[in-house]
Amino acid sequence: MPARSLATGIRHKLMGSFSNFDTFISTVFYSSQFSSHLAVFLLGFLLISGLRIALMFREHPSWITFCSRIGFGVLPVAVCVLLILHFIAKSSGRVEWNWVSQSHMISGFVGIFAGIATAYLLGRFIEPKIINFLHQKTLRTGLQDQLTDIRTVEQSFYDRPDADIEKEIERAIKEERVYLGQDIEGNSVSINRDRWKTSHVQIMGPPGTGKGVQAGVTLTQSLLYGDAVFVFDPKEDEWAPSVYRAACERAKVPFEFVDLRQPAPQINPILKASTDEVEEMLYAGLELGRRGNSADFYRLDDRKAARMAASFVADSTMTLSEIGSKARSSASDELMTGGKAFFAALDEVSGLECTQTKEGVDLSARIEEGGCTYFVGSVRNEPIITLQKMLFVRLIQLIERSRDRKRHCSIFLDEFKYLLSHPALNALGTIRDKGCNILLAHQSLGDFASCGADLREMSVRATVLDTTPIKWLYRPADYATATWISNQTGEILVSTQNMKAERNIELSESLSSSRSVGETTRNLIDVNTVLSLPKSCAVCIGAGLPKLAFAEPMRVVKTSTEIAVAELAVDLGVDLLTQVTDNTDEFEQPGNMPAIDWSGEPGEAILHYLFGEMWTHVDIISELLVDLNEEQLNQVLDELSKTKMIRSVEISFVENSSAQIWGITAYGINSVREKIPDAENRRAFSKKLVNPVSFTHQLDIQRLRISAERSDWYDWTKCSGSERFSKKRGIFPDVVATRPDGVRVAIEVERTVKSKNRYPRIMGSHLHARKFGQWDEIIYLCPDARIKRRLENIYSEIEEVDYFGNSVKITDQHRQHFRFFSYDENWTGVS
Repeated sequence: MPARSLATGIRHKLMGSFSNFDTFISTVFYSSQFSSHLAVFLLGFLLISGLRIALMFREHPSWITFCSRIGFGVLPVAVCVLLILHFIAKSSGRVEWNWVSQSHMISGFVGIFAGIATAYLLGRFIEPKIINFLHQKTLRTGLQDQLTDIRTVEQSFYDRPDADIEKEIERAIKEERVYLGQDIEGNSVSINRDRWKTSHVQIMGPPGTGKGVQAGVTLTQSLLYGDAVFVFDPKEDEWAPSVYRAACERAKVPFEFVDLRQPAPQINPILKASTDEVEEMLYAGLELGRRGNSADFYRLDDRKAARMAASFVADSTMTLSEIGSKARSSASDELMTGGKAFFAALDEVSGLECTQTKEGVDLSARIEEGGCTYFVGSVRNEPIITLQKMLFVRLIQLIERSRDRKRHCSIFLDEFKYLLSHPALNALGTIRDKGCNILLAHQSLGDFASCGADLREMSVRATVLDTTPIKWLYRPADYATATWISNQTGEILVSTQNMKAERNIELSESLSSSRSVGETTRNLIDVNTVLSLPKSCAVCIGAGLPKLAFAEPMRVVKTSTEIAVAELAVDLGVDLLTQVTDNTDEFEQPGNMPAIDWSGEPGEAILHYLFGEMWTHVDIISELLVDLNEEQLNQVLDELSKTKMIRSVEISFVENSSAQIWGITAYGINSVREKIPDAENRRAFSKKLVNPVSFTHQLDIQRLRISAERSDWYDWTKCSGSERFSKKRGIFPDVVATRPDGVRVAIEVERTVKSKNRYPRIMGSHLHARKFGQWDEIIYLCPDARIKRRLENIYSEIEEVDYFGNSVKITDQHRQHFRFFSYDENWTGVS
């Protein structure tokens, strides 16, 4: 039958093939015993490992897959199939079993196990690396605007572009624009001048990031446009005054520098203010606004006292001190009791030396004429913080009052949390329509919570953020602020890809060769970018699309800035030699310290001495009581301490050293006052009243006092830091005392030499005080002869001094009133 014949033919062919294959194998195997065993080993090894390698590239349809499948998969499998058929033929007796021994079987099994081990190692360690390598080398469809990685985002930033800021400003002014800076690609960032005039600006960043630089760049242009610029600087920027002064010189407009910390009369906060305006200023500075809680009830008397004080504004040149005095004298006992917090706070502000003038810097003139007024305030001194809040409100009042003016005003509030008040916050939304824009600088979003007791955080936050369409935001210090900054930049579509990871039989994962591409949204400038901003780089919002930009600092020469000291009410002239006999209006006469009691008991002498000095060191007490030995002195101190007349504390210094000092208590003060009823009232000793920095200087003054009073000097008066001396010039000698011949002497204890630039002003102030009879001569006392000679040389080189805007030539007649001694010289016996 045809079918049977066909089957028989195939069988004979197969048997012939087996016979030929058997002959081939036998020839190869029996040619070398080692070769036969190696062949069997490799056969088992390739059977397993080859199949594993073929599976490794199962998802990579390429020439690698084709070759691996043929070389490591098909061939070993084909050989195995042939061997199986060969074994079947042998079992049927058609092929002799004469070439496979038991040892060959063992070699085959060893090869199989070696293949299994190799396959495991390939799948566990080699396959993931090969798959990842192929994944990296695969040419894919390009993705645009992908998500960022915080680990690599800094690599995408360009180097800071170089900018010729002078040319950029000139170009912007020609085009009626305001230059803000340059983006990271080197393109200018600017806005239309009209938009600048109607937009408040928020500048945010940690200290040192460049907030003042950005304000300096934009406000320099405001001055060149002819605007009036007002800068409030509570933290005393090192370079800013020089920047604005240079801008004013370039624009040929006035520059006024007001340092609210300095004890010199400079400004009258309520100059030309009405009753309502003064009341609003008091509400703002003293935080009398309603808070919406029970505290409002307890502040009713404070607000009533503020209204009454404001009602005493009789003319345009009254001062805070005057309305405070009139309010106190007119207030009922009930109001004085209920409003004692108001009167105490008003006394603190009105007592500041910078406000002791009826005229001073005129803000209304600066608004009308242009130029810059620069205020230096404080972030720690509460009376100064109160004053700077009042001045900001006063400035807003004057701007709102002068609606018909054509000159624009710009105000820069650095660290605005020390300047905002309830009236000022309300004005932020309306003052833009009155020709004024405000730049508000702060460190973080947390500043909104510390703007004043009568301001709510959410209200401040909403008002500031909603009224500042232009924002210049530097790299923040926290993630929450970075997230907020990123959210302000808007969203864009970005491409995304999804990759699948697969696990093989060896429990090792690798990326799949397939991926899916999609789209999602992210912020235009995302959080990773904000957290990685380079130094001085900011997120600029409000000048087109949000972008990253740099503000280049103005290049100026650092200069010293003179305080705008107010003119005095009396006609001083320029004669610094002739003394004025009637000086009651010019200076208050100081009260002197009680003389040292040399005749009393040791305990009384110590109390008497501490009544004037408040505190001292045991070494000074031993110089005071030279007749007592150390044991006797300690016994006296212990007795006074037990009766609570004095107490001791330990003062620590920076160099890890300390000293024990003794101070008088309230009991000790009362004990002395019983014996000296006419003596001025004194404060009890407190550790916080001792300044470790000036500790040695104060001890030197105490030693010098003992030497002076032993030589019959009297009326020894310590006046350093006192409000009684030279209010109009802000210079305090360390001591004023009277020689035995009746000559009043100002004593300067100079342990170190100051900058040479300071001494002309000090010299002029001393001559001014001498002119009005405060003292007749000035003595400098130095620790050694070297410092004495340096001071003598400095004063001999002074040729002129500035005296209220007038230059006065210094002659030998002026210099003869200044004398210099070292501690060990006989300065007390000189007449």
